[in-house]
Amino acid sequence: MTIAATWSQIVSMVKATSGIITCSTTLPSTVNSADLPLAYVTVGRGTWNEHAERLKRQVRLYNIHVLVKPVAQGQYPDEGYQAAMPILNALGNTFLDDPTLGGTVDYIGSGARPQFEDGGVSIETFGGVTYHGFELRLQVTEKST
Repeated sequence: MTIAATWSQIVSMVKATSGIITCSTTLPSTVNSADLPLAYVTVGRGTWNEHAERLKRQVRLYNIHVLVKPVAQGQYPDEGYQAAMPILNALGNTFLDDPTLGGTVDYIGSGARPQFEDGGVSIETFGGVTYHGFELRLQVTEKST
């Protein structure tokens, strides 16, 4: 699998997750209120090895950034914080339910069981605006082509 194909599959799965309004297929240049909650996926660091003769493998991080609501919006200060929690839960379940990303990769994680991490609900900054949101990091083990 190529990095671009894995990225595309992750974007597709994020788009289908409950609570996500927009998952950009490009890095967004602006964020419109109507697009929130908005997610975008970036390709992170990876390690490469030759797992066996002519079997190339990589373990790579794919970072899913989710912007839920601007901190300055809402009727009370933690409205966006509260709104982010069920989306984080739904996104986590999306990847636990399909740890091979639709059969496109070996698995999520590097151990015997699928695993990944998130940074918790936090303040994310994008384009000079602060949002309640989160980042989920998938460590994907896959054959490299």
